[in-house]
Formats: sequence, C-alpha cells, structure tokens
Amino acid sequence: MSQIPFGRVDTGFNLAMALELQRRGMSADRAQGTLHAIIRARAARKAKQGFGRGIRGPADSFTFWIGDVRFPRPAIYDARLPANPQAKTFATMAYIIPRRFRQSVAAPSAWEQATLFTVDGRRISRSEV
Repeated sequence: MSQIPFGRVDTGFNLAMALELQRRGMSADRAQGTLHAIIRARAARKAKQGFGRGIRGPADSFTFWIGDVRFPRPAIYDARLPANPQAKTFATMAYIIPRRFRQSVAAPSAWEQATLFTVDGRRISRSEV
C-alpha cells in the first residue's frame, strides 16, 4: 500500500454533503469535521479490504508493505525514530490490521515485530531498537 486510500474532500458529492449538513443546522466547522470522519472511515475500510486480500484462510501468510508516513508505527519504534513533523499520523489506521496480528499473548505480535524502512532506505528491525 503506497499510501492510505483517502478520498478527495472536494468532490461534488462531498461538497453537497457538507452543504446539506449545514442546511440541517450544523456549523461549517462541524460539517467539515463530520465529512473528514466519513472520509477517514472509508479509507480505513478500503485499506482493511486490501489487507484482507492477503489472508484468505488460517494457513495463509503474506507481507504487507505500507509506504505512507501517515500510517502509525508500532510503539517500539517511536523512541528510536522521530516522527515526521510534516505528516499527520492517523492512529486509527492501525486498526486495519486484524487484532490477532496486533496483539499476542505468548510473544511479541506480528505488528510489534514489523520491519521498518526509513526515508534514507535503511531497514530497521525490532531487534535493532
């Protein structure tokens, strides 16, 4: 996934939706906030569908590459790698990854064992942090 699949805010449908919300009594700021929440939910659904295509059955495995700096990193990397100050991170996007990969009782989860690629092309694994 090269980027989070956010839809455009300025499509005719979205502009009409924002106007309709305002017509029903919502402030312009609240209408825009509602519209952005809908767009984020749609993006999460699309991304989750893409992730789901990699795993069809219990024995399936695949590698999921995420190239968007706005996607949240596993917490173990936050101390080592500074956040990109120019990119807003959408923490809720981590939920596109099914719980069984984000949480594990016996060992670090697949999410916690993720390998990261830095902007300069270095590859950093959990053992290097």
